[in-house]
Amino acid sequence: PNMSCDVKNYVSSCPTCQSIQKDKPKEQLCATDVPNRPWEIVGCDLFHWKNKDYLIIADAYSGFYDFQVLNTTTSAAVILKLKNWFSIHGIPDTLKSDGGPQFGCTQFKEFSLSWNINHQVSSPHFPRSNGFIERYVQEAKLLLEKCAKEGSDIHLALLNQRNTPRENIGSPSQRLMGRRTKTLIPCLPSVLMPHVISPERVTQALRNWQVGQKKYADVGKTPHQLFTNGEKILWRKAPREWVPARIVQQNEGSNSYVIETPDGVKYRRNSWFLRPRVDRQEPSMSDGTAGTDSSAPSPTKGDSMKSSRKSMQSQPSPPKLQEPKQPPLPKAKSPIRASPEKFSGYQTRSGRLVKEPIRFDC
Repeated sequence: PNMSCDVKNYVSSCPTCQSIQKDKPKEQLCATDVPNRPWEIVGCDLFHWKNKDYLIIADAYSGFYDFQVLNTTTSAAVILKLKNWFSIHGIPDTLKSDGGPQFGCTQFKEFSLSWNINHQVSSPHFPRSNGFIERYVQEAKLLLEKCAKEGSDIHLALLNQRNTPRENIGSPSQRLMGRRTKTLIPCLPSVLMPHVISPERVTQALRNWQVGQKKYADVGKTPHQLFTNGEKILWRKAPREWVPARIVQQNEGSNSYVIETPDGVKYRRNSWFLRPRVDRQEPSMSDGTAGTDSSAPSPTKGDSMKSSRKSMQSQPSPPKLQEPKQPPLPKAKSPIRASPEKFSGYQTRSGRLVKEPIRFDC
């Protein structure tokens, strides 16, 4: 019984098979917090385009984004650009980034503490966890590519894009600053007057869009796998390379975990990089063999043969059964030999008899 289950568990606990498994299937999206006011939650990231480095920042409430060229990619240069934006639009409550070298150093941590900013870091090597800002990176690169091919001004392109309304919640400029900004397109002066869009309507629209996107994006995806502190796992170090580790801590509000390898090094990875580890268990001794005295010498082959011979001699022989008597069979009559027929043919010189066909007997 349970042989199929035992075979399945034995195969699934093979260390070699576990270390070269395929990647896990894509997991379902994790819904992020929806802001209630402009410039409450912003994201920033670095991107590279045509031998130049850029720093981009985007507002999750209004969809307003901006990017500038970086002469150097040091943390000091990034902090200087952020201070310039924060002096114009204000200090955000939450700043999201991918935790790169510019955002993970001590200098940036001190800047976040001194400016009272909650810095949230996405999972390393997992851009999908910071998809909000990654989407605006794609839009910025596409806008730069269009302007480069047409030879148009990138600043005018940004101005027009920020004034493009989105359904019934206005344009990014209207949601962020409460007014439309003047462009080269002729318009009435009344259109440029301040008009604040209801924050409740914007928040509800953003929440509905998020629910719709998650509904279609989760088709065919697997739910997130939860782990507990101290649990033994396998960590995807590289494609087809899973190494053993254990869970140390789970980050609140995200699907990232702090793991520790056997050599004591700690990493922070998304749950997509982790899977449970199955350790092989040695089969336990059965109850029948557990009670035997292992110190007693085992009988030799000769002793066992002698004991079996004695037991056979000591056993009484079974009584012989009398076979039932059968009536004698009648004697078979000897067959009557028929007289040999006269041979009609001839004999060759070699002695072979040749019998003529019947058709010639006429």
